[in-house]
Amino acid sequence: MTNQLSLFMDQTTEIRDIRTEKQATNKVSYDVGELIGGSRKELAELRKAFEEKQSSELLEIIEKINPMLSEELISKKQFFKYFSFEAEKEKGTQPAIAKLKQLILHRVDNIPANQTREGRKSFMEAAQYLLICMEDLRVIDDVAPFINRLGNQLRTERQHKDKYNGPARLGVLGSKFRDFYLKGGFRSSFKTAFLINSWEELLTKKSVSKPKKKSSSWLRDLPERPDRKGGSPRSIQKPEDIISFFGYRGVQFGNYGAPRSHINAVA
Repeated sequence: MTNQLSLFMDQTTEIRDIRTEKQATNKVSYDVGELIGGSRKELAELRKAFEEKQSSELLEIIEKINPMLSEELISKKQFFKYFSFEAEKEKGTQPAIAKLKQLILHRVDNIPANQTREGRKSFMEAAQYLLICMEDLRVIDDVAPFINRLGNQLRTERQHKDKYNGPARLGVLGSKFRDFYLKGGFRSSFKTAFLINSWEELLTKKSVSKPKKKSSSWLRDLPERPDRKGGSPRSIQKPEDIISFFGYRGVQFGNYGAPRSHINAVA
């Protein structure tokens, strides 16, 4: 088998060491050969970068590499994760207005209704624009201008449809969000928000009883390390040996696996 494989490989080709910074001291688990795009490690790095700073440029890269990751990242939870009553209090927002902001965000759809590249980008732009507009919403006197501004924008967007060229298409945030501005949905939210008179009412956490954990109906015992069966063992001790023996273009490892688990994967 080794002789057959050697016919398709150039034995003089140097195998590149392309280890990451976190693999600098690894003796076994380091990347070699060609960089394999779309690996779990690369997707994890893209996820982390996007969670720290959302941008159209980074979203475009993710869309090209793995649209499924883009679907996971583009969500209400992702864009509004930094909203909190504590943060609003530090900004000087009145407690009733902080509650109103929360109710507005609750009306946004959890994920884009249009799960296409353009749909996800529009959802991200609308969510970011909404947050910018809400920065000016601090006291009761700010409410009317805020409602009128976004309501007028939604009406203009609905009137011009495909020809709309505003800062963001707020309508993609969902029907409940649109109804807040266009169908008087804000009235019920006002009633709820303006019942709040102090920060203590918002920041005092209500006790919630935890459900009892259900015991598993059955358990499966697995060995700590399954023994390999079938075929004679090979003298593969490092990633370069895998490329030389099997003719792979590249081999990559995760950054955080234990050395022992990696030597098992190699051998």
